[in-house]
Amino acid sequence: MRNIFSGHALVVEDNPVNQIVLKTQLEILGFTAEVAENGQVALDMIEPGKFCLIFMDIQMPVMGGIECSENIRKSEDERISHLPIIAVTANVTVEYQNQCDDCGMNGFAKKPLNVEELIEQISSIIPSKSV
Repeated sequence: MRNIFSGHALVVEDNPVNQIVLKTQLEILGFTAEVAENGQVALDMIEPGKFCLIFMDIQMPVMGGIECSENIRKSEDERISHLPIIAVTANVTVEYQNQCDDCGMNGFAKKPLNVEELIEQISSIIPSKSV
């Protein structure tokens, strides 16, 4: 299960334990990863081509995941490929899933995260290196 993906991911999460867990899981799967503690920090870190995928917590101080994702989508150049965003939340209501869809997120993972769910979410967006 190691190194089945590649690329540089951004983990946007305010909880230090969740930051470590998700970053470690992504690295086991083959990604390199950086962490932003809220949506505003994430916006400041995003540069064209820097990240291939974002894991976005929904509820964070300063700027939450919905607002951050809306800002990312507004700033994307139509000529540049779409930056995939996967919501990460403990609140798995239909309302939250709809909000994530409405702001342009590409997937929805529930906390606590497990590797199988990560692989499923990532595989729907990014091809793996091996089968």
